[in-house]
This record gives sequence, structure tokens and C-alpha cells, in this order.
Amino acid sequence: MAAATAVAAPLTIAFADADGLNTINADGGHAAGDQYLKAIAARLTHAAASVSAGAQVARTGGDEFMVLVPRAAATALRDAIRIAFVGPATVAGRRMPLRISVGIAVSSGGIARKALAQADAAMFTAKRVGNQTLVYDADRDGVPELDGTRPQVRRRDITPDRDTAARATDGTAPTTRLVCSLDEAAAIANALWLAYDRWAAVLQTEPSDPAASTAPAETIDVTPTAEGLDRTAAFAETEMAKYAGLARRISALIDSVNERS
Repeated sequence: MAAATAVAAPLTIAFADADGLNTINADGGHAAGDQYLKAIAARLTHAAASVSAGAQVARTGGDEFMVLVPRAAATALRDAIRIAFVGPATVAGRRMPLRISVGIAVSSGGIARKALAQADAAMFTAKRVGNQTLVYDADRDGVPELDGTRPQVRRRDITPDRDTAARATDGTAPTTRLVCSLDEAAAIANALWLAYDRWAAVLQTEPSDPAASTAPAETIDVTPTAEGLDRTAAFAETEMAKYAGLARRISALIDSVNERS
């Protein structure tokens, strides 16, 4: 990053945060968490290499990664990352989706650390809406300070309205106001996570192999084919993102009320 800044070389930066690591550590132990991080690192590395042979990927923190790609379009890196994370991976003997939130920005020959701060801001937006890969947008993500510090857009840096339980995040739907107790909100969030888990289980279904079937000839194998599973998986991932995004928003509001009380 320092070298790119010194010679005013354009540098595309992606800042990624692994989602769900705490749950995996709690359910499967830290060895499972390590496998989850390694799988994410492998996908990020593949995505970066598909954009440029000079790309670099680094783990910068417990669940955070940085991708540096010289002279690349932000949209090209965004699309490569989205493609790389289609489909589940095997972690601790289980098939599960790899979930990350990613922000991307381009220095365009300027100060690379400023672009890193922009990518970081976009990543927080991506996490807020749920497992997205987004290119930095100043109007949406906020403008970092000149020293590269984060804009004040994170949940713990703002004071939400007390009586707001849900907001439209994409500008296409009207704001919805819900009035309920914290216990009721927690129950809603838990129900959303149960729905998420049901769709995650769909992604673990293995395609049928007619040649290996030992069923009697008069029976019908209703196990989905590989093509059918691909279509189902695409729909399942969409549903998972929807339920996870809403559950996180409700949980964030519960946390904010608890922090103030």
C-alpha cells in the first residue's frame, strides 16, 4: 500500500469480514473456526488471482481479510468475489455456506490508506444489510476522515430511534414501524435464524446418482439431480440472505436498547 501511494499507482482494495465465525467456534470448536477461515481465505485468493496475477490476500485480524489488486476495476473484483462464494464448503465434516461481508474501493493513484478506509466503510454497510459485496459509495457509506478513521455509521456509534423496530434499507420499500417488547423481538429473531438454518440444510443435500442406486426397480428416486440442486441452492442462498439480514437488524436494535438501558 505504501509503495502504491509513493508512485501514485492505482490500487483496488477489498476489506472482508467473515460472518458467523463466533457461532461456528461455539458449535464446532476453534478447529472448525480455523477450517472456516481457511476456506474463506482460499476463495478470496482464487477470486483475486482471477482478476490479476499480482493480487495479494492477507488476514489482517481474527475474522478480517484484505485483498489488494493493482490496476483493477472495482466491479471486476466485486464480481469475482461474488462468484467465488457461490456454493457451500465442507467445514468440520459439514456442508455449509461461507458467509462474508465485503467492501471495495479504488485509490486511483491517491493515498491507498484512504481507499482502505472507504472499503472498510462499505464493508460495514455490507454487513448491516447482510452478507453482501459492495463497491464504496460515499452517499451510502459515509466519508472517512483524512487520517483514514471510520465514519460514524456503525451501530454502536449512532443513536437509533427507540420506537423503530425495522427500517427499509434499500429505499424501495416504505418504512415499517413495529411496536413490541424486547422478548418478542428476540423471539422474532430466533424464528428468522431457524428459517435460515432450514435453508442452510437444503444446501447440504447431495445429488442423486442413478448408477449407484440399490433401490428395487419398482421404486422411484425423488432425490434432486445436480441441476435441480443448483437451482434450489441459488434460491436457498437468496432466502438465507433475506432472513439473516432481517435477524441481524432486529438483533442490532435489541443490543442498542440494552446498551442504553
